[in-house]
Amino acid sequence: MPAGSEVNGSGNRLRVGSRYLIIAAGLRLLDHQVPGLVAQTHGGPVAEVTRNPNDPAVLGLTNLSTTAWETVTASGTRRQIAPGQTIKLAPGTRIDFGATDGEVA
Repeated sequence: MPAGSEVNGSGNRLRVGSRYLIIAAGLRLLDHQVPGLVAQTHGGPVAEVTRNPNDPAVLGLTNLSTTAWETVTASGTRRQIAPGQTIKLAPGTRIDFGATDGEVA
């Protein structure tokens, strides 16, 4: 894999509904940014961009909401992301948050 091709916050974006956010470790999504999701803690985030503990160059989106998300990777693999779980932020991954959707661009 060429240098810089990993999802690492340098120009990679996450579409949530009609908004685009720059992917960077520590980015937190709040309930008003992802309509329909409820945070596990009052006023807390519903999702956060986190680093893979085994490979810090790989970023993921951790579900901090109270409901599971449905995801589809670019290769077509479907997976449920339960609260507390993380999905790798790979280009082409689509996320169904429930009332809104997202995609890694």
